[in-house]
Amino acid sequence: MTELKNIIPDYDLLAKYFAGEASVTQIKAIEKWVAKNPAHKKTYDSMHFLWMQAAKTELEKKVNVNDAWTKMQFRMNAAKQAPIVVQKEVSIYRKTTYRLLQFAAIIIIALGVNLLIRYLNSDEKYVSTEAQLSSVNITLPDNSEIKLNKESKISYPVKFKGKERHIKLQGEAFFEVTPDKKKPFVVEAQFAQIKVLGTSFNVQAYDTSKVVEVTVVSGTVELSGLTAGSEKILLTKGEKGIISKDSGKAIKDTNTDEEELFWVTRKLVFKNTELYVIAETLSKAYDVEIAIADDNAKYCTWTITMEDLNIEEIMRLIEGSFNGLVVQKSNNKFTINGTCQ
Repeated sequence: MTELKNIIPDYDLLAKYFAGEASVTQIKAIEKWVAKNPAHKKTYDSMHFLWMQAAKTELEKKVNVNDAWTKMQFRMNAAKQAPIVVQKEVSIYRKTTYRLLQFAAIIIIALGVNLLIRYLNSDEKYVSTEAQLSSVNITLPDNSEIKLNKESKISYPVKFKGKERHIKLQGEAFFEVTPDKKKPFVVEAQFAQIKVLGTSFNVQAYDTSKVVEVTVVSGTVELSGLTAGSEKILLTKGEKGIISKDSGKAIKDTNTDEEELFWVTRKLVFKNTELYVIAETLSKAYDVEIAIADDNAKYCTWTITMEDLNIEEIMRLIEGSFNGLVVQKSNNKFTINGTCQ
């Protein structure tokens, strides 16, 4: 991906990505660039926000297709002829904002004319955002915040209308909902429905799973199935609701685990936890394989709170905390050898 002073990315590629027109190779290139440097992530978030704002503006206007194509050609030619001169860092951001707004308008017209016409002819205009290899932060029209986990997709209106703020989720997302007593926030997730006024909660609803799980961090959540007459349950802070695809019945579980929200908080807490349980938790959280060679070592207990640590740092902590344990790594697998002393 082309870079200018490690700040300015490839506008064409980002525009295609935002418009859903990027290839798998291009998507990987963008996400690799974003993950490479915190400055890249900040630039990406700013550009995505500006692109969405430009999209909202364009979608609220009635567009003449012929005029749209004429404007597109004019802007593209103007963009090619206009030289870019970078003199100092402040001018980079100014030109970034100007060029992004220009490309946002071009992409809306050039790559999405048919989609735009379909939006304009419908009662509600929806935007879809999909996270591929890494999580994505989204701000909704009501200023609610969503952290969308990788391999997940969310759809929501450009503007919330009617009596509810209705969105659709496939996969996993963490929500921080802006309170609005007059307009409940409703998440449709596979075969489940989550309804709130204002709170924070996590929803796990992958299409490959036969259950939908909702974990509440603050406030109150109402969970039910989508079928008519489905029983509703209320969930409060620290509670988890599970609804089965087969039965359609929602049940409450008060045993929530730290690792369920690890992808959001990057925090794990173990209190006198046996080593084999810790290994299982870390394997799931970091997507690695951890094996304990000696059965006796499996039942050693450990108390620790870990936050923003990578898996190599954690394995070194395990090795240093127990005399007699040695950790070896081979490819994506860690093996814990020895016994606790």
